[in-house]
Amino acid sequence: MNHLIGNDCCKVDINGRFKLPAKLMEQLDLADNRSFAIRKKLDDHCLELFSFQGFQEEMGWILKHVNRYGTDDDEALYDDLTDVDIIELDKSNRLPLPKRFSEEINIVSDIVIRGAGNCFEIRSKQDYENKRIERKKREKDLKALRASLSKQIIDNN
Repeated sequence: MNHLIGNDCCKVDINGRFKLPAKLMEQLDLADNRSFAIRKKLDDHCLELFSFQGFQEEMGWILKHVNRYGTDDDEALYDDLTDVDIIELDKSNRLPLPKRFSEEINIVSDIVIRGAGNCFEIRSKQDYENKRIERKKREKDLKALRASLSKQIIDNN
């Protein structure tokens, strides 16, 4: 499987559907199956969108690494990782966002779809912008720390 890369902004229509951008669709092999699996990402405020084949591979990993009959934590993790909806790409290349998921991550109208290796991440545009601001702040803080450490090294020599 190719790793999915790139990002794009989309509008969600009043029926809760969005058009999968052409530059992202080109990365998918949809000749035999136009089904997708969608779930809430465990450790982030976004959704994960897998091609049907990609989710079959994900399930292989889950079944190999998560004991669904183990401890309560194992069972909860298994339940969270396998809490998916199957959605279908229509003839206009639109996908429906399940209401339960879109409400959970506060999707209203604008979303950002980002390639994330074996799946696409979907988040509200506002959340995406907030993440970008946080990342820029961390970069600025790291540059300041690097400059401070460099100055200390120079001063100590």
